[in-house]
Amino acid sequence: MTKDKKPKPTKAIYDERINLQQQLNVEWNDDLSDQHLNILNNYDWTTSVFQEGDKYGLKMWDDTILLPAIFDNFRTLTSEELHFGDKVVANLNGKEGVVLPKENGWRWLLNSEFDYITYPNDIVAVEKGEKWGIYCFNKTNYLIPIECEEITLHSGFLFMNGIGEFKKDGLWGIISDSGEYTEAIYSEVEEDIEGPVKVKLGEKWGYVKEDLTFSENEDDAYFWYSM
Repeated sequence: MTKDKKPKPTKAIYDERINLQQQLNVEWNDDLSDQHLNILNNYDWTTSVFQEGDKYGLKMWDDTILLPAIFDNFRTLTSEELHFGDKVVANLNGKEGVVLPKENGWRWLLNSEFDYITYPNDIVAVEKGEKWGIYCFNKTNYLIPIECEEITLHSGFLFMNGIGEFKKDGLWGIISDSGEYTEAIYSEVEEDIEGPVKVKLGEKWGYVKEDLTFSENEDDAYFWYSM
């Protein structure tokens, strides 16, 4: 049985959504929250890909052009809603970069010179010439230079429950989604869904403290996987 396709919202529905969101931003209300969720869940807000010749662009839910059809491909999530000001991974001439769509145009935040870029949160992993690095848009620079031989990916994302791992010179370092990171000094990192990050230094298992030193005491753990 095919699931019914959600209808496209009208301008009135969009205005109602914005009004509810503004009210919720001022003061939380369960009834208003339910109305807001119903609007989000019952209409199709998906950003769509459109084609002109052999190039592709992006349109918002109301067919407003977000990005013109000059790109080869995009990395977007299924049913993702994008707006002006949201970062987009775009492929041009076989290389990936990060684009910022604006109402009066668009610009590259990262030029299209990479082999791979993770989904564009504030912090992303990038691959170039079989080496990896980690870039922070908020700081507009690399937290980890493009010197790593491996970065653990989680379905296209750098972080799993707030933690990422990178490998340099055969050893692992960890980074949190707040931008704090260790040096690559650990032989293993034990992934978990939730709880403190466990690392192996030499022959000992332990935890990373707030000052980024190693401790065998779980109470000292500063880096945590969080749902």
